Amino acid sequence: MPPPELLGDPVPPDQAVLRWERFRERAADPALLARAPELRDALLARAPADARVGIVHGDFQWGNLLAARDDGGTPRLAAILDWELARAGTVLDDLGWLCVFSDPEGWAESPYSSSLPRPEQLIAWYGADPAEVAWHRALGGYAFAVIIGLNLMLHRRGKRPDPHYEHLAPSAATLVDRALGVLAGDQI
Repeated sequence: MPPPELLGDPVPPDQAVLRWERFRERAADPALLARAPELRDALLARAPADARVGIVHGDFQWGNLLAARDDGGTPRLAAILDWELARAGTVLDDLGWLCVFSDPEGWAESPYSSSLPRPEQLIAWYGADPAEVAWHRALGGYAFAVIIGLNLMLHRRGKRPDPHYEHLAPSAATLVDRALGVLAGDQI
């Protein structure tokens, strides 16, 4: 993890949304992100004004967590890997991001095991208010939908071949729709 002084000034919630705009505009298939501007606008309208600020990992998802078993055989978190996106920002962003990767309803075909804890369990373990976390979950869904669109473009142009993004492509729209529902409070 980089030293705190290298993380820079905290990224405010509205800027955390807007930083994805230039990537969204470069997506391979704009139809996959047709409702993304609606989600962006809803996120900006509901951006938390008094969110707690601290160190944000930036890619806090299952593939970056290393577990080990203690002497009793119980799995425990041993390390958090891949700190290259760390920044100062809204600390619930990491929980929201992890919730996105734990929510089978957010994916056209979930890339993760159904044995993972669901978002509501993660939020309970964290001791957070689900209504407060909803904005951060929606931001995570927006960001990863944009990442899918961008990486799909890079793959199709041969700049960064990765056929996995062809498989993930249908999830871009699903992530946006799910994020809109979570943000509106219509979905848990």
